[in-house]
Amino acid sequence: MEEIAKLNVIGEDYTASPDGHFAVYSVRTWSQNEENHELYYSYLQAKPLFSSEEAISITPKTESVMDLNPVFISSKENKDISFLVFLRNSKLRFIVYSSESKTFSKDTEIDYSYPVPILGFKAVENMLVFTSNVYPEFRSDLSKTVQKDKEEAPGKDYYLYSKLMLRFWNQWNTGKVTMIFSHKISLDITYKKIVFSSTGPMIRSGLGNNSTEKKFIYFSPFPDSFDLRQDGKELLFSASVNDLENKGSYDRPDLQDSKIYSVNIETEEETTEQDLKVISFNNRSRSSSPKYSPNGNSITFLSGAYSGIALFNSSFRLYEAGNIKEFPEFDYNIDLFTWFDDVSIIFTVKEDGISKFGYLRLDLPDAQPQILYKEQEVLSLHSPLVRVPHTMKVISMKSSMSQTAEMYIFNCDIYSFIYESSYPQFSLLTKTNEDISARLSKVVGHYYVNSSLEPIKYFLVLPLGFDSSKKYPLVLNIHGGPEDSFSDIWANFVLNPQLISGDKYITLLVNPHGSQGMGKDFMDKIRSNWGLAYTDLMETVQKVITKGEYAKNIEREQMCCMGLSFGGFSTNYIRGKLREDQEEGLYDFHFNCYVTNDGIFNIRNTVYSTDYPWFIQWEMCPQDNILCKPYEKEYKEYFDKFSPENYVNLWDSAAHLVIHSINDFRLTWSEGNALFNSLKLKGIKAKYLLFKKEGHVVSQYSNAVVQANTISQFIDENIKIT
Repeated sequence: MEEIAKLNVIGEDYTASPDGHFAVYSVRTWSQNEENHELYYSYLQAKPLFSSEEAISITPKTESVMDLNPVFISSKENKDISFLVFLRNSKLRFIVYSSESKTFSKDTEIDYSYPVPILGFKAVENMLVFTSNVYPEFRSDLSKTVQKDKEEAPGKDYYLYSKLMLRFWNQWNTGKVTMIFSHKISLDITYKKIVFSSTGPMIRSGLGNNSTEKKFIYFSPFPDSFDLRQDGKELLFSASVNDLENKGSYDRPDLQDSKIYSVNIETEEETTEQDLKVISFNNRSRSSSPKYSPNGNSITFLSGAYSGIALFNSSFRLYEAGNIKEFPEFDYNIDLFTWFDDVSIIFTVKEDGISKFGYLRLDLPDAQPQILYKEQEVLSLHSPLVRVPHTMKVISMKSSMSQTAEMYIFNCDIYSFIYESSYPQFSLLTKTNEDISARLSKVVGHYYVNSSLEPIKYFLVLPLGFDSSKKYPLVLNIHGGPEDSFSDIWANFVLNPQLISGDKYITLLVNPHGSQGMGKDFMDKIRSNWGLAYTDLMETVQKVITKGEYAKNIEREQMCCMGLSFGGFSTNYIRGKLREDQEEGLYDFHFNCYVTNDGIFNIRNTVYSTDYPWFIQWEMCPQDNILCKPYEKEYKEYFDKFSPENYVNLWDSAAHLVIHSINDFRLTWSEGNALFNSLKLKGIKAKYLLFKKEGHVVSQYSNAVVQANTISQFIDENIKIT
C-alpha cells in the first residue's frame, strides 16, 4: 500500500499553453516522516507536446505545499506574454510565460489576497471568478468568515432545523454554504503582474438583501459547475435555490434538481434573484456542467435521467438564442465533456467497463452523440479532454487497472471520424510511474450469461508473479452505488484492486445489475430489488470457481468477501442470505471472512438516520411511488425484504472486519456499530476499525494506508480458516 500511496499522480487539472507548446499539469505525491506525520506535495510540471524532451518543473516540490489547477490567461495586446494562474494552498499565485522563449518565470503571489480559501476558479483577461465556502450571513464581508472560524463560540455549536437536514456529504455541519464571487482584473504586461479593480469581489450566487425570501443558491464548488464567457461579461453556473434560514434543508427531493443560470457580471452589485436568467427552463431533471462554446454564442449542459437524484447524465442540451434543443437520450452516463470548436463537442462515456471517446457534431441533420469503438481497446480514457491551441490535437489521460494514469495526445479529426470511421491514434506523453507499471498484476475481463440470459461483466485481477500451475485464494470485492461500476481504470487507495491481490490472491470484480455501463435498463432493474445484485454476484462466483478460465487456479476453500458502501451492504446481506440459499441447495461455496466498509446493516433505520433519505426511498420504493415511507404498512416489505439485519440468525462463524467513520452522514456509524455489536453478541470473531474524522470515503492518505493494511492483515489471518 505504501508504494502505491507514494506514487506520483498526475492531477486531472491539466491545461495547454496558449502557443500549444506545453501541457501543464500538477503532480501529487505523499509520504510520511520519521514521526509518521503526513507530508503532502503537489507541484506543477510542463511537458513539451511535440518533442521527446523531458518534462520540466515550473514550481518546486515543497513539503505541505499544494500547487493545483493551472489556468493560462492571455493578453490581446501582447501575444508573447501570458499568465499561468494556479492555486497554492487555496491562495492564488501566478507565473509569467513567454511564448517566444518558451520559459516560465518564478511564481509570484497575487497582490490581492482573498481572506477565504479559494476552492475553484476560472479567469479570462478581464475577469476572475472563484468559489469559497462562507457563512451566508457574512457573505458581504469575507473576513468575518475567517474570524468566525478562529473563534470559539460557546453555546453556538448547534443548529435548529425545521426541515429535513439534507446535506452534501458532511458539509452541512459547518454552517457554511458554497458561493461564487467575481472580481474584475487587468493584465499589466509592462510590469508583468495581475491588477485587481478597486472594487472588491461581487457575490454572484448569494441572493442579496433585496431578496425578501432570504434565499441563497447552492452548488458544487468545483470548476465543472460554472463557466466564464470568454469576454468576461457573463457567468454560467448550475445550482439550486434554497432557503437561507434552513441551511441545506429541503422539503422535497425535486428541489435538489439544479438548474442552469446565467448572470451578467459586469455590474458591481450583488446578484439578486431578479438578475438570474434560467437557461435550462424546460428541463425536467437535474442540469449540470454548463459550458460556453468558444465564440460564446451557444451553451451546452448535461441533463440527468431522473428527477431528485443526482446520478446518470443521459443527454445533452443546447441553448441558442433563447431556445433549447434536446438531443436523444443516451443509454450510458456521459462524463465530462468539452467544446472542440463552435459546432463540435467531444466527451467520454463509461461503457462495458471501459471509458470511451465520443463526439457530437451539432451542425449535422439529426445530430446525436456517437461513440467511437475499437476492437481490443485496453486503456480507459479519462476526462477532461483539453484541446491544444492552434492544432487539431487533444490531450487527455488513459489508464487501466494494471497501468497507472499517464497523459496522452491524439489527433481529433472529427471529419474523418464521421466519414472514414477512423479512430484516434494516441501517443504517450508522460512516464510518471513507468517502473511500477511494469510490475503490476495482470487483469482479465470476461462475460458470463446469468440465469436471466443477460450478460454480466467481471474482471479477475491475478496476483503478482501468477503461476498457472498453482492455486490461489479468491477475494470477491463489491463496488458501491449500486449505480456505479468497476471500470478498467487506475484507482487510488483502498479502491485499487492491485492492493487486494498483491502476490497472494485472485480478486474478482463484478458489475451486477444496478451497475453503469450496460445500459439504463440494466441499471434500473436494481430498484426495489437489491437482491438482484446478490443473485448476479453469487452466480458469477459459482461460474468463476467451477467453469471459468482460471477455475483450476482458485482455492475454493479459501475465499473472502468485501465491499464498500453498497458493496458493504451486499457483504452484510451475503453473510446471511448465502446460508439460506445453501440450505435450499443453491451454491456450493462459502466465505471464510468478510470485510464491510461503510455498509448498511438495517435498511429501515438507514432511512431515518441518513443525510439523504430520498436516495434510500428511491431505491427501495415501487417506481410508481418513489417517496413511500418505511412506516407505512403497505410499503413495510420494501424496506425489510433485503435488510441484512433479518438474517443474523443464519450467520456462521466466519470472521468479520467492520470499517466505518464518525463523520459518515450518508450511512451513519450507527450501522457499523449495529453490525459489530451483532457479531459480538453472536460470539463471532470480529474487529471494528473506526475513523474519528473521516466521512463516507476515507480521504486522508495516512488513514487510507491504515485501512488498506488492516484489510490486508485481516484477510491474511482469516481467509484460510474454514
